[in-house]
Amino acid sequence: MTTVYFVTPPKEKEQVTIITEFLNDKGIEVIFSSPFRSAIEAIKGFGVENEIPMYAVTEFGEMEVNNEPKETFEEVQERMIDGLSMLATNEEGKTIAVCTHPIALSSAIQFFDETFSEADTDRLKANAPVIVKFEFEGEICKNIEEIKAI
Repeated sequence: MTTVYFVTPPKEKEQVTIITEFLNDKGIEVIFSSPFRSAIEAIKGFGVENEIPMYAVTEFGEMEVNNEPKETFEEVQERMIDGLSMLATNEEGKTIAVCTHPIALSSAIQFFDETFSEADTDRLKANAPVIVKFEFEGEICKNIEEIKAI
């Protein structure tokens, strides 16, 4: 079983310690993060404190938006699923933390759970940071559980 804890960056820097405290007893073996500064800063302290290797990868980045979206929700979803497939293959059997963003996380949840709605995405954005646990057998998602809205 591969377990992935997705964490979204907090709105306030003080909340980073809450994320660290939550992850401390989960047996995290490797960390992946969006390359965006907010995501890296949200998880970096946990990785350094626990001497866990950390990698910034574009697959877990947020939807690029300025005045107009540079990519569609479906494109974000495709790269998130590519990232999850990479984890399921290359990190099989491990417990992993991934710091990503609410829209990107929502796209992954919706891929496996078609009932996950735009209102659910809005809720994730409003409640950041959130932690969502995915469990995989190979590349098959067996369970998704929203653990905590901090």
